[in-house]
Amino acid sequence: MRNAYFIISIFTLFNTAILSSELDYTVYHDKIIAAQELLVDEKYNESLQLYYKCFQEFEFVFAKDVYHATQIAGYLENKKLFDSLYSLCCLKGISYKLLNKTKLIKNLLNKDSVKYFKIYKTQNNIYLSKLDLKLRSELKKRYAEERKAKLLPGTKIYREVVNQNYDRLRTIIKSGSFPGEHLIGIDYGNLDPKYPFLDKDMEISNDFVYGTLLHYPFAYSELKKELHDALKKGKTSPEMVAYLYSFEKTRNGVLYPHQNGIDSIKYPYSYNMIEPYSNNKSKINADRKAIGLCSIETEEKKK
Repeated sequence: MRNAYFIISIFTLFNTAILSSELDYTVYHDKIIAAQELLVDEKYNESLQLYYKCFQEFEFVFAKDVYHATQIAGYLENKKLFDSLYSLCCLKGISYKLLNKTKLIKNLLNKDSVKYFKIYKTQNNIYLSKLDLKLRSELKKRYAEERKAKLLPGTKIYREVVNQNYDRLRTIIKSGSFPGEHLIGIDYGNLDPKYPFLDKDMEISNDFVYGTLLHYPFAYSELKKELHDALKKGKTSPEMVAYLYSFEKTRNGVLYPHQNGIDSIKYPYSYNMIEPYSNNKSKINADRKAIGLCSIETEEKKK
């Protein structure tokens, strides 16, 4: 009974959020950046409170941000906020296996493992009920086939599979329904022996979509408007859009045509991801902030 009351109270708390469709997610990412800056400055309580306030203000929040905030609550042993954020982690689809192997979370889970596992099962069922499971299954299968084709000699079959997958994704994205974690959830390739060709480092990501977008030549340019609309509406993350841009900028894929150098006129932005390192930190930080990323100094301190 106590567990049921606890879960109901979590819904009451986070249902005070404003509908995501009413908000520009630039505001959300600015708040997350501010929380990250407080964290690297070791202002843990202030960082946690800012994360928590942000999660109350937005109906949809990104799983990775909740996961980070839950670790801060665990570090501070703030049980009240930890319980709320842990429940939200489960509601965002983060696996119990990952939560239970994360030291700052595991330490508190072990104090009442039966209660926390029950919360996980209840919240995870709600998470699954909100997804388009048919689309998720389709995109997961397509991406697994793409990974398998990449291991074959040559690029002919791989190119065909990537093209087919991209055509399908382009149709979905152009329809205005970006298949982000709000729609198909987060992916866990390393937890599914059915698809051994999926990346082993999948934890909290959207690789079932971005894996294909990264490898199809000039996907960013073709879908630029839709990507930035999705970013503004909270349907995709700035990390993934910036990485896709940088991938195309450097043509860092086997299916891209060769280029000599980088076209800095066509690709003027720098996010300090996979492109060659630049000493112009002020420009990089301005570009990163504009898309919703923290400064490179904060990023380096987070590691």
